[in-house]
Amino acid sequence: KLTDKERDDFLKACKDFYYTKTVSRLKMFNDKAGGKEESKFINGVEIPTTDQLLKSIDWEYITTGIPSNFHGDLQFDNVLISKNPKSDKEKFLLLDWRHEFGGLVNVGDLYYDLAKLYGGMTLSYPLIKDGMFSSTVSDEHAYYDFFVKSDLLEAKEHYEQFLKDNDYDVKKIKIIASLIFLNMAPLHNAPFDSLLHSLGRSSLHKSLKL
Repeated sequence: KLTDKERDDFLKACKDFYYTKTVSRLKMFNDKAGGKEESKFINGVEIPTTDQLLKSIDWEYITTGIPSNFHGDLQFDNVLISKNPKSDKEKFLLLDWRHEFGGLVNVGDLYYDLAKLYGGMTLSYPLIKDGMFSSTVSDEHAYYDFFVKSDLLEAKEHYEQFLKDNDYDVKKIKIIASLIFLNMAPLHNAPFDSLLHSLGRSSLHKSLKL
């Protein structure tokens, strides 16, 4: 529960985190690409430019989050399972917590953690690290592909059902996950950076059409 002042600070942090940071990261990516014009087609499908996609987002809808305790980088690399040797019961342990959310250190948006986990079920980071992906960009066309294990696809189906059963907004989670991919793009080297950018654009386009 937040006071009125804390609530105002939280909503401002959400706007900074989702909108302001995204605009800044996309500028980083464009500068890194030398200002080259974006591909018109991704995997053969015509996709609006990133600027056009961002303009079609209802930012008030996206930035009205759920204040909660937060992790900030909730993906499987940061989840361990520990077994109690006496009771044989298992529990989850989370590590490598993000130190802040939009400048706040005691509260974050629950939807960011839900979206981060969803992104980790869309893109298998261990397989990416093993180089099991491809991404090419030439003139008007961009192509990307990546491997995903069947158990991850199954987990994603269960996760989406869990979200629906608990009345979470799946469309919002998918949009935020797309923004996460776009934000990650300038922080990585080629060709993974272009894959993230193309995946972010195409998944955002699909999510906004839902």
